[in-house]
Amino acid sequence: MTQSDIRLCAITDETGPHLDDFLTFATDEGLDCVEVRQIDGLNPLSLSPAQLADAARRIRAAGLPVAGLATPLFKWPPPGQSSAALGDQFGFDRAGRSDTQLFEDAIRVADAFGTRHLRIFSYLTYDGFVLDDLRRGYAGLLELAERHDKVLRLENEPVCNIARIGQLADLLDAFDTPRLEGIPDMANAYHDGERPAAADIRRVMRQSSHIHIKDFSLARHRCVPLGEGDVPTAEYLSEMLAAAPDKPLTLSIETHVPEARLAATRQSLAELRRIVSALPH
Repeated sequence: MTQSDIRLCAITDETGPHLDDFLTFATDEGLDCVEVRQIDGLNPLSLSPAQLADAARRIRAAGLPVAGLATPLFKWPPPGQSSAALGDQFGFDRAGRSDTQLFEDAIRVADAFGTRHLRIFSYLTYDGFVLDDLRRGYAGLLELAERHDKVLRLENEPVCNIARIGQLADLLDAFDTPRLEGIPDMANAYHDGERPAAADIRRVMRQSSHIHIKDFSLARHRCVPLGEGDVPTAEYLSEMLAAAPDKPLTLSIETHVPEARLAATRQSLAELRRIVSALPH
């Protein structure tokens, strides 16, 4: 794996609420692609057909491919369970839709943005969770992914059942399907108290090509601009790249710094570029 195999990316709402401001940032910074999460303050699953078409047009006009759609799918409790922590829902409104309707809408939105990849979660955390709970829940979405040639990407998320890299590796091993990949997030793992083991990183990277990049301060218990926290990003990134030597990887900035979002994301991207520049050419 060399620098030429890496694509730099950022999530559309990590500079502020307005898509046009993000696109200006992305083109000025020379990003290779973008990851769609919110559009002008709205969740993509809540956009009208006209709004969706307009957003897709603006992104295409900027010359930026969409690396993936960051959906809220499965960031909810399963039937019969409840959860005190909802996490950030990024404007998601179920609006009376069933899970199946949401799955179909997510596929439609991904098609509009020209991407095969959809980020998903693992249900909001609850006592007694086992991997088979997700097997039942994911069945319909995996069927749709197969029918529409989509790839689901599961992110480890602190408020969800799969919060750690080791758990993500276990799930990917258990499902063992090309329709389900990982989005490893080391800062999320740190947030949950894990220090990811090299063996788990190697397992996850067998089925991952998209990585979320951010930093986490243990003392402040919050995300901070890349390089200001406790996550040894350069060390982990070297391990991840070494574990996936034969495929291109996308590194997507997900700053999660609510104040001064543009400045924090610009700072994080500069730090990521510094880290990447130290990798072998």
